[in-house]
Amino acid sequence: MKRIGLLIERHWHYSRRLCEGIAAFSRGRGDLLLEFPEFGAAQRRRVLSQFDGFIARVWSPGIAALLKSAHRPVVDVYGGVDCPDFVLVDQNAERIGELAAGHLAERRFTRFAFCGYAYQRFSVRRREAFVAALERRHFGCDVFEDKSFTASKFGMKILGNGDYDAGIGARPLARWLAKLEKPVAIFCAHDLVAMRLVEVCRDSGIGVPRDVAVLGVDDDPLLCDFRNPTISSIDPAPFEIGYRAAETLVRWLENPAEKPPGATPPPRGLVERASTLSFPLPEPWLSDALVFIRRNISRNINASEVIASVGLSHTTVERAFKKRLGVSVRQEIARVRIAEAKRLLETTSLPLREVCTLSGHSSPAYFTAAFGAATGSTPLAWREAAMRQG
Repeated sequence: MKRIGLLIERHWHYSRRLCEGIAAFSRGRGDLLLEFPEFGAAQRRRVLSQFDGFIARVWSPGIAALLKSAHRPVVDVYGGVDCPDFVLVDQNAERIGELAAGHLAERRFTRFAFCGYAYQRFSVRRREAFVAALERRHFGCDVFEDKSFTASKFGMKILGNGDYDAGIGARPLARWLAKLEKPVAIFCAHDLVAMRLVEVCRDSGIGVPRDVAVLGVDDDPLLCDFRNPTISSIDPAPFEIGYRAAETLVRWLENPAEKPPGATPPPRGLVERASTLSFPLPEPWLSDALVFIRRNISRNINASEVIASVGLSHTTVERAFKKRLGVSVRQEIARVRIAEAKRLLETTSLPLREVCTLSGHSSPAYFTAAFGAATGSTPLAWREAAMRQG
């Protein structure tokens, strides 16, 4: 029986999902004993020496030094400190940044910003990936990065203590927001920043999402679902990261002479909620029509229903769609259906018949034909390709 020490905080949804992934791998083995070490300062090295290996959120040099002193294999699932002795299994920042930029650009925003922390590596990596993804689309990005959090302060207050109120201050955020040209889409380093940003917008009389669209990361239900408006967020796959971390550590323990490579599982997808459900178009009713399509896509709606929802003539609506979007109402509905089908295929294990229904297609045969015409692939092949990629 191998004793595995988990130095992972349990305050946050993300860290609990990490632990669930580790536990899922352990259940499939039956020879691992998972424990959360409890010790005082005088006991640390003696307690750590009782473990065969560790999975840890290494957010400070102090934690790194402590784990190094145990002379045991360590898989780091945070990456806050450079430590070549450890193996890093962490989020795929590049895919997260690309997913954020793609979603917000698809909403037809042309002004973008990032809000995060100056000295936290997870935030810096996400900002760099987001900015690079926007540059590939020929967009710029305004940046606000809080400089008040050292790695240790952030780790103690937010990771260690789970303090919701210890995030970026409201006043500097309000001053930054006031200077931004609007409408603007803001990608936040994580959901705690997104929550604070939505609160500051509300207190400043700034509309979310019409003036400011807000997107977070971690998909924490307590932060995202208990807000008005609810907050869109990227699911960075903590369960999969935890599972891969446990798998990596066991491989290392079974072959101590060969240090295994790290891994960066891709995000599971983006969970759209109200905070990004907006389209900054000159005609507000056109934005409302696009929102109507997305909110009702599973109902197998048609162009007539979309046109009726805005109360304008068929000719007026169709002309605006062609002028602003380059597609007809029917074509936009079809595009959104395929996009929703892709999301369901990539992020769920739902049967294809349910994917067909939830993406608004009238029959499995029509769904397969439409999906093939749009992607050159069958729905099943698309799902299998997504599984191979992570």
